[in-house]
Amino acid sequence: MDCSWKGRVQYVVTNITLEPVYLLASLGLAFQGPESELKIQKSCQVDFGYTLETCTNITQNKQVQSEVQRHVTNLGIIASQFPVSFINLLVCILACSWSDRNGRNWMIIMSISGFLIKAIVLLINTIWWYELNSYYLFLTSLSDLTGSGGLFFVICNCYMADITDPSTRTKRIAFISGMFSLGGKGGGLLSGYAFDSFGFLGCFLLSCASITASLLYVAFAIPESLETRNCRLKTILSEEEYQEYLGRQEEKQRFPLHPVHIKDTLASALKKREHGLRTYILMIIFSFLLENFINRGEFSHIYMYLKRTLDFEYSDYANYVAFLGGIALFSKYICFPIFIDVLHFDDTILMLIDTIGTGIQSVLVALATQTWMIYVAAFAGITDSSSNEIMRSLLSKQVPLDEIGKILGSIRIFGLIIPYTAGPLFGFLYRETVETAPNAFLFLIAAIFGLSAMNMAFIRRGIVKIEKIRAMELRAVES
Repeated sequence: MDCSWKGRVQYVVTNITLEPVYLLASLGLAFQGPESELKIQKSCQVDFGYTLETCTNITQNKQVQSEVQRHVTNLGIIASQFPVSFINLLVCILACSWSDRNGRNWMIIMSISGFLIKAIVLLINTIWWYELNSYYLFLTSLSDLTGSGGLFFVICNCYMADITDPSTRTKRIAFISGMFSLGGKGGGLLSGYAFDSFGFLGCFLLSCASITASLLYVAFAIPESLETRNCRLKTILSEEEYQEYLGRQEEKQRFPLHPVHIKDTLASALKKREHGLRTYILMIIFSFLLENFINRGEFSHIYMYLKRTLDFEYSDYANYVAFLGGIALFSKYICFPIFIDVLHFDDTILMLIDTIGTGIQSVLVALATQTWMIYVAAFAGITDSSSNEIMRSLLSKQVPLDEIGKILGSIRIFGLIIPYTAGPLFGFLYRETVETAPNAFLFLIAAIFGLSAMNMAFIRRGIVKIEKIRAMELRAVES
């Protein structure tokens, strides 16, 4: 690579792939940020019939606030039981397996369309404010029918695994996910200003526009990754292995909804692998499930918690989210290159840093009595925004390239129960403790992070052992 500034710029430009997609999609999702406030205001004004003045100053009336928050929590519990969550999981499993042989782009487009569906539903609920009560917000669940966020991140990670070398994959994925942080958190800040200036309507219109731009970019500007993957495999596999790979690719193509994809996905996760690798693959999946379990609970209640304990308005929350975005960008573009290139940390060490640090952050937020405290706590969880990407990268390095979609899709099979347990558990916990200990859910999150850290320590020990065995076998062959 040309090390001049011009050469570096050309290198960056020529290697742009999913960065604009992440940026535009995250901007669109960020402008959906007022959704939590929409639920509160619709419940307060439409469902309970309180006046506009009472609802806009709800933090000044704790009794009304508690009543409304319990109602919103109940809505979340009900929504978590909808069968569309199961359909979302099924779509992700089928799409990931199908994409291993047929390409990633169509699945990326399908997942982004779910973001657009949600934005349109929020827009409709805003336009017909009094005609539609808060229960019509359940229609946002229709976005799950396309895979939505669950499919988007998995399939994009599959795309990156196709075109990157394992030695640079984690850093490359972190760089791309930084675009999501930039768009999401920066967009969160912009959504605060947009909300103050234009209200719900302006935010959701901007969301629709940004997501549509992301869809168009994938459709017309992103090349399919299969050709790149085939070229890479031709250089790293023996001729016999490469022909075997091509044979698998040329087998009878199955319709995306064919049940054989579920069978192939489970087989990829459960099949016996050399040196006991299967055990550690399943342990990585377990850590991933713990992370998803936490996210289901935290994101559903953190806004209401901050609104109750620190009297946050939406603009305050938007500023906090933007700050977290800055932390995420610092982590991805400053910390990760240092961790990987200078300190030579592998994925398991990065995950240990993440789980321990984010657990500490949860405790600090739970104990915060002033706003500045939650900002300081954010530095403890500096790698939190990259945890899913790190684990997907770690998993992708354990299996052949034409199994990556299946192995990442298997996470959704094993996580089938999470939407039906995490939402109700955190919902019931927050509802029952909102008067006495609203921070209880944060202590639960910290405990789960502790369990995940112990699991990751065992994973690291096992993978290091396997790598040593493989190195010994390679030296024996060479000698």
